[in-house]
Parts: sequence; C-alpha cells; structure tokens
Amino acid sequence: MRTVRVFVSSPGDAVHERRRVERVVERLSGAFASSVRLVTVRWEVSFYAAHATFQTQIPEATACDVVIAIFRNRLGTALPPDFPRMPDGEPYPSGSAYEVLTAIEARKTGELPDVFVFRNPSPPSVTLDDPAGEAQVRDQWERLKQFFERWFVTADGQFKAAFQSYDDVDRFERQVERLLRQWLEEHVLGAKTLAWPIAAKGSPFRGLEAFGAKHAEVFFGRDRDIERAADTLKDAASAGERLAFLLLIGPSGSGKSSLARAGLLPGLTAAGVVPEVDLWRTAVMRPAEVAGDPFLSLATRLFDAAADLTDGEAGRPPALPELRDGD
Repeated sequence: MRTVRVFVSSPGDAVHERRRVERVVERLSGAFASSVRLVTVRWEVSFYAAHATFQTQIPEATACDVVIAIFRNRLGTALPPDFPRMPDGEPYPSGSAYEVLTAIEARKTGELPDVFVFRNPSPPSVTLDDPAGEAQVRDQWERLKQFFERWFVTADGQFKAAFQSYDDVDRFERQVERLLRQWLEEHVLGAKTLAWPIAAKGSPFRGLEAFGAKHAEVFFGRDRDIERAADTLKDAASAGERLAFLLLIGPSGSGKSSLARAGLLPGLTAAGVVPEVDLWRTAVMRPAEVAGDPFLSLATRLFDAAADLTDGEAGRPPALPELRDGD
C-alpha cells in the first residue's frame, strides 16, 4: 500500500488552518484505507533537540508528496545566518519561504512534490496602544507582500506562479479536501474501482427506506452536515464530557436517519478519524423495539455483533440494563 506524505507549511498565525489540513487527511485516510495511507507532516507535533535549530530538524518538504503552504498575515521568522541560502546567495526570507521555494525548485526537476499555496488576503488588525507590536505586525505584512510580489504576483497583477485564495477556515478546509481528493484520483486511485457495482450489490435506490452504513459510498450531498456533526461530537469528547452526545432534530422524512447511518457513522468510525479510538462498536436501535424498554433494546443491539466478546460476556444483553440503575 502506498503512503502519501502531506507536508504542511505556514508561519505560526495559521494554526487553525494547519489543524483543518490534519482533519481532512484523517478523513481521507479513513475513506481510502484500502488503497492508500496518508500521513501529515507538521512541525508543531514533534519535539526538537537543543543541539540544533528548529528548521534544521524539521523534515524537508522536498521529501514529501504534497506540500500545502498557508499564509495569512505573516511570512515567518528569519533563519539563522549560517542556514543554507538561495542560489543567488540571498538568505531565504523565512522558514516557511524556504520550505515553499525549495519544494517548488524540486518539482521543476522531478515529479514530486506538488506544491499548493493558499493565501488569505485579509489585512491584519493592529493594536494602537502597543507600538512595538504594531510595528512587528506591519513589518511581517510588508515582508509577506514582498514575498508574493517576487515569486507569485507582481505589483501590477501579473501572475508568476499559481496560488489559491480563501476567506475563512471552513472554505479553506473544503478547498483542501477537494484538492487532495483530486490529487489522489490522479496519482493513486485512478478509475480502477466503481463506487457501487450494481451487478454485485444491486440497486442503491432506497425508495422511502433510510440509507444504511453499507450505502455510504453512494450517500452524498450532506458533506457539510456530516462534518459539523462529527466535529460537535469530537469537541464534546475533548472537552471532558462524560458522554459525548449528539441529537439530530428535523421533520419526518428530512433524512435524519440516513444522515446518521450512511453519513456520520461510517465517517466517524473510519480508522484515524478519532485518533484516540482504535476500534469502534456501533449499535443502531429504535427505543420501542423490545417491549418499550429502550435500555434492553440498546443492550440487544450492542450484543448483536458479539464476535469480539469473551465467552463470559457473550449472550448477556438482559444484564446490561442493570447499568441504568447503577448496579
């Protein structure tokens, strides 16, 4: 199985965007788990020894398959005087600039990495009662503009190299997911598989029935709802809630069951989407299925897939409702 390394490059003011890239990679790694393994390379998740500078210990962007560079209001910190310089002898403007420019040069002479640059054009906000901080913000903004004018777009609007613009992190996340999906289809997946082979699986049309987990491959149009639902559950779990809980509310026939079963459930339980969970067990139940006892109904569903239970556990669903009383 091929491993695709996605390098995330940015100054420190794009922390939210960096996390969104990680989230997209986790989703796609789970979605295409049978064909490819995706790995994110982010400098902030590693530890660095004191014998050398940060930049010399960060993995090289040129050794990855895809480089996603993000710029907001900063270009980044200047590099040490003894750091390698550009071919013309000038120092690289910053660590992020070094990662981007060296990756672009490597791509010109080889097949990888593919470099995608994102920029949020919104100007920075400054604090008027902090002269030193204001001067630093202005300096970073000017350096960033100069960097783009030199390598990407001239002052009169002529493009030298391609880049993508975004205005908020949600749009950025959607752009990155489309980008990586297209890249995987072109370089790894190709057109070798059908989303739903009718000869083997039958018609995916459900009529008035809800979609189930097995229909996830042909359930579409609710991506944003699925992302929001999954993020809500993960945020509740990370906040230390005793039980992460999500309630879907809507009129009859609006697609609540299909969203939960064919959208949220397969996406949330895919490998790597929630790093803290190695293996999931899911239970789909209706509260009134077992003589109007919702706890017994839940217990029955939990023990439907009992292959991974020990001999002492298997076959004991009636015992689980005792937990409702704290026994």
